[in-house]
Amino acid sequence: MKLKLTDLVLPKRYVRHRIKGGHVQELLAVVRGAAGPGGKPTSLSPLPPLLVRPLAVQKGKGQKYEVLDGMHRLRVAGRLKLSSVDADVKKYASDADAYMAQLTTNLSHGLALDRESRDEAVKTLGKVYHVGVREIARQTKLAPASVSRIIAGKQYLPAEKRRRGGKATRGKAAKAAKAAEWSPIVWLKQLEALAIEWGRHTPEITAAAEKMDRRLRLPDAMLTYLTSIIAQAA
Repeated sequence: MKLKLTDLVLPKRYVRHRIKGGHVQELLAVVRGAAGPGGKPTSLSPLPPLLVRPLAVQKGKGQKYEVLDGMHRLRVAGRLKLSSVDADVKKYASDADAYMAQLTTNLSHGLALDRESRDEAVKTLGKVYHVGVREIARQTKLAPASVSRIIAGKQYLPAEKRRRGGKATRGKAAKAAKAAEWSPIVWLKQLEALAIEWGRHTPEITAAAEKMDRRLRLPDAMLTYLTSIIAQAA
């Protein structure tokens, strides 16, 4: 639907650290190019519509909409002096749901969300909105151990540093997988020992933890404990 620019408000929390001027210029060129030589754009076509949510109507004021995705496009509309833009209006049950939608949308479209902004958004979901590790992982497609590491503020280690003395950890991961045939207590102790021994997050441990969760259907408290152990850094 068409919305007036005067009815749009900036998000309370924006997942990106800043508006990138270079990207605004690129979008501006696309819109002007679509209008043809000498043509004056009257919309943001062919760019997609903004994603907004309606806010509670305040007394004496009209309906306002919070922009969840499309801040660069909104800046382009301002540059072109447009009075209105196309927008998809969606309602969300809570601020947490709206912020999650803002994050997942920015993770999925063309302009890549840098890791720093992504990690800060994940922290906000966990610490401010109290969204569970599993739900964040499901929505963002991150591993639960990665989500726990981000919320805890642990540093990410590149793959080449996730080795000891040049020896890959795959052999130890295989031993951990074999432990699935043992009792749950033995399996838990084995996994915890490997996490502490390696002292850092590895994809092999993450896969082992997820496999364990599928077998045992761990409660949230136990999975949170496991992922916090796995995310420990030396």
